[in-house]
Amino acid sequence: MIMNKKSVLSTVISLALLGNISGVVQTAFAATTNTVANSSQELHIDKDGNIRASQVTVMQIAGTSIYVRYYIGLAFLRILIKTDKTTKIFRRFGDEIPLGQVNVGDMLNVEGKIESGADSLSIITSKIINFSNQKEVTNFQGIVAGTGSTTGSFILNTQTGPITIQTNPTTQIKKGSRIISTDLVKNGDSVTDVTGTFDHATKTIAADVVVVYIDKNIFLPRNFEGTLTAIASSNPTTLAMKIEGKNYTVALNSNTNILNKARGSVSIKRYLEGDTVRIYGAIREAEDPIIDAQIVRNTSLQ
Repeated sequence: MIMNKKSVLSTVISLALLGNISGVVQTAFAATTNTVANSSQELHIDKDGNIRASQVTVMQIAGTSIYVRYYIGLAFLRILIKTDKTTKIFRRFGDEIPLGQVNVGDMLNVEGKIESGADSLSIITSKIINFSNQKEVTNFQGIVAGTGSTTGSFILNTQTGPITIQTNPTTQIKKGSRIISTDLVKNGDSVTDVTGTFDHATKTIAADVVVVYIDKNIFLPRNFEGTLTAIASSNPTTLAMKIEGKNYTVALNSNTNILNKARGSVSIKRYLEGDTVRIYGAIREAEDPIIDAQIVRNTSLQ
């Protein structure tokens, strides 16, 4: 049986007020002003008083009660939604939220039971989905494509398109074993994981943790060769080196073997600027390239 909007509204109100639900009321409308993706506008009431209402609009919130309207074209049905400690409230994308995250103007899907003896349509609610709350706790991967329009944010190109990563003082940005600041995140960096609360409406994730990829093999001990540019008289002594066109600091310690070309032990004082020096050691996990040297061999020193 097909019912027009006026008769449906009258029937629903009568059933609700009289408490005489002898059959199943099912209505479905395509309301142009209230369409929400992945949710059709529907109102279902069965003979036992179970009710499901999709795309109701929040008009007022008073304590644990929510006053909503179910629109049918320009007409509407007023419904009182009553919640308690057993009511489950969810975001559109599944995360459970408190009642405080339901606001006036939000679009809800509601499940529950009609309150017996009420003189208006009142629902004792078991489940609410807030379709207007488009946030979701999730994670992404991608490549950094630039900084965002606000401080502490940057753009991440993901498989599903660009998003904005928004950081805050509690966000941890991990690169290898270090925690770094946002200014050390560069274009082209690979983010292997960013976890936080994603807003589908703004394509922004409020990040809790950001993991920036770095090849840890570069921190394994290996050989380097370059030109000595300076010797610092610090304690411990450090060497300034030009290696493959890049400036490095070489840190010496009491266990560093300092050798000449013939691999004999010598004093670091015999090293001169311009000498060719080979180093065996490991680069520190730091932004500035520092090599902790195990062996230093001056191939210019006989």
